[in-house]
Amino acid sequence: MDGEAKVETISEQGKAPKTRIADAKSAYQLFLGIMDDDNTAAFYRAQIQGLIDGNPQYSAQTLKDMHQSWRTNVNFREAEAIIETNAASIWELDMEVPQLINVSLSSDDDEVIRDPGQDFAGIIEEEYTRAVTSWADYYFNRILCTHEMLCTGIGPMFWPDKFDWRPRVTKRAALLIPPEAKATSGELEIIGFRDSYQAHELFDKIKDEKSKELAEKAGWNVTLLREAIIRSSKNGNTTDQKYQTSMFETLQQQLKNNDMAASKTLCNPIRVINGLWKEFSGKITRVIIYEDEELSGYLYEGYEDFDSMDQVVDLFLWNIGDGYYKSVKGLGHRIYPHVLISNQFICSTVDSAMMSSSFVLKTQLGKGGQPQLVRIGPITVLPEGYDPVQTSFQPQLNQLVGVRTMLQQILNNNSGVYKKTQEGPELPDRTAREVTIDEMRSARLEKNQISIHYLYLDSMHREMFRRLVNNKYPEQAGGYKIAKRFIDRCVKRGVPRSLLNTERCYVTATRAVGYGSVIMRDMVTREALALSSHSAVDEIGKRNALRDRYAALVGHSMVDRYVPKTNRNQLPTSEHSIAALENNDLMNGQQVIVGIDQPHPIHWLIHLPRILEFAAAFMKNPQSINLAVAVPAMAAGLKHMSDHMMALSRDPERKEMVTQMKGQLDQLSQVFGMMQKTLAAQQQQQQQQAQEIQQRLVAAEQAVHDQQLQAKITEVVEKMRIREMDVSQRNALKAKTAEHKMALEDAETAANIRRKNAESELAKSNGNITPETPTPAQ
Repeated sequence: MDGEAKVETISEQGKAPKTRIADAKSAYQLFLGIMDDDNTAAFYRAQIQGLIDGNPQYSAQTLKDMHQSWRTNVNFREAEAIIETNAASIWELDMEVPQLINVSLSSDDDEVIRDPGQDFAGIIEEEYTRAVTSWADYYFNRILCTHEMLCTGIGPMFWPDKFDWRPRVTKRAALLIPPEAKATSGELEIIGFRDSYQAHELFDKIKDEKSKELAEKAGWNVTLLREAIIRSSKNGNTTDQKYQTSMFETLQQQLKNNDMAASKTLCNPIRVINGLWKEFSGKITRVIIYEDEELSGYLYEGYEDFDSMDQVVDLFLWNIGDGYYKSVKGLGHRIYPHVLISNQFICSTVDSAMMSSSFVLKTQLGKGGQPQLVRIGPITVLPEGYDPVQTSFQPQLNQLVGVRTMLQQILNNNSGVYKKTQEGPELPDRTAREVTIDEMRSARLEKNQISIHYLYLDSMHREMFRRLVNNKYPEQAGGYKIAKRFIDRCVKRGVPRSLLNTERCYVTATRAVGYGSVIMRDMVTREALALSSHSAVDEIGKRNALRDRYAALVGHSMVDRYVPKTNRNQLPTSEHSIAALENNDLMNGQQVIVGIDQPHPIHWLIHLPRILEFAAAFMKNPQSINLAVAVPAMAAGLKHMSDHMMALSRDPERKEMVTQMKGQLDQLSQVFGMMQKTLAAQQQQQQQQAQEIQQRLVAAEQAVHDQQLQAKITEVVEKMRIREMDVSQRNALKAKTAEHKMALEDAETAANIRRKNAESELAKSNGNITPETPTPAQ
């Protein structure tokens, strides 16, 4: 039945049906019809893949039946080399970049205005790259997608459910697209993917009642899952006597006992078709159909699960053909005839060379049989019935090589695939300029192919980012841990959680330097580095040119070892200058007012290192720091930073940043407390030392004073003694003088008395003299 007839349309009354595919039966027939339509294209894809895989151009049995087994029948694997070389170029486009994505933020965004110095975009880019590359299968999926795109023209990638951010790649042969589907996801109406599950993967959804409840809520039909597991059994519908139970119960018990082993050994892979179609609402419905048999319903049904096809599939195209997916051809299609004929020419050249170097014999008339040559030293004995042919066969090898070279040039012109070195005898030496040009052209992708490739790479990264930042990402969904870690790391580094969405972040794949060519990247980075010395290139441009040059030499992962990336948060702005001036006041212990409109994270980044210097120096050696200066500076700085944190805490989107700041302040406050205690102890010790010194000074002064007093007393005593001795001597002298004088007076008086007595006696004796009254001695 024609698949197109199974798509429901709007009724005559203008009413749209609920879903465009009526039921599971219609979907099953529709996708089987698409598979049948793809049989012819599948045959050609198999031929191309065989050439790339190295299959010989002729069947060995056919040559043997034609008695031509002697012919050279070798695939020289030119096709494989061409595919691998171009795959390496695309790998350069995808991976040889500093970050996987570029994020553009609106300049009028509130967070961007509030924190003009914060490089939110750079943080998101770095953490996205870290998250994606931490998933090891990312590399495998990208390599397989690239090979499939080059070989067949389409490298299909799809997301297995509506939450898991990790895309999966599938083969072009598993892609089911209607012949009339246009080569653009916007107009893609129906698409399917053939896939398979192991029994234990589906059994995990119905292993217990809770699992069944979650599976049914997610859209799985637990009854049909059970039936699909039974049908996958390699034992058919027989009962296993080991457990004496029904078929499903037996499988159930075995899967429980040894999940992986039983799934692999007892059950075949459960093949399914993931069907997707656009509803009249524009949304996308996704179903899973059991492929091997037609069941009564869908294994899974997600009505209008997605807003667009871009949220489910990303079909990397090598070109757009004539506008339809069926017309898209890969590099394998382009090179197939050239490589096929090239192999034939090489084989013919080898055959001719072998014939020209062989010993040619001619059968004699009526004779001949199995020829057997006999070599006896330097002598060759011909078999009977054969004559030697003196003129040997001389093929024109240069003509064969010339034709092959012409074919190679046609291949270069038609497909843009260039060979580094032409093969052939007696080729002329090439000049240095020719070598350089050949290296530039070798494996260099055409600009239109690069542009097309980046369109699909943009779409893939945009969808991966959308899923990573999903606010409703369930914990039980695949990839949850990496997604949560991505969000947590961004928020921890200061990115507001509200900024992490596709409406505010425009995501594109980072463009690589050199068009996918290592030689071109080397040349471009050399020239860019030389031009960076121009005065028009600012410091950031100079550093980027130097980083790109080192990346060309050692890879982007090693660049920081030589030239660290400049963090745009550290780029000087007026706010950085203000914060630096504030540091001067804070270091002098002065309080600084925090403006409510200041970009607090920038000020925090400027203030924090100065405070950390004090803390680190103290923790390393408390005696090496002047705490009398450091403690007031720390007190002022911590108070100022606390004010910044309190101002920032008013923004609910900065909760994580505030928590981080609080943790830093708590640690610094602990160190500050120890610094205060140490300073107090030092001050107390200094005070005690000062008191002791003062006491010693007082004692010393007292001692000196006592010595001086004693000396003075001694001097006074001595002086008094001397004075007393002098007085005593004087008094003694006076006393002696007085005594002597008195003695003299007494003697004189006595003499006078004696004289008078004598006179009186004399007068008496004379008798005639009247005694007179004595007069005082003169």
